[in-house]
Amino acid sequence: MYIPRMIENRVFDAIRNFPVTAIVGPRQCGKSTLVKHLLENIAVR
Repeated sequence: MYIPRMIENRVFDAIRNFPVTAIVGPRQCGKSTLVKHLLENIAVR
């Protein structure tokens, strides 16, 4: 189950505009899940 995050749009813009984008945070906070979700839905935006 994916939980929408408020930062999705900012991360999406960073991934689209920069060849390397770092997502940092504590363990098990959903960093990988967020990126996978954005990359799967990149064609929709």
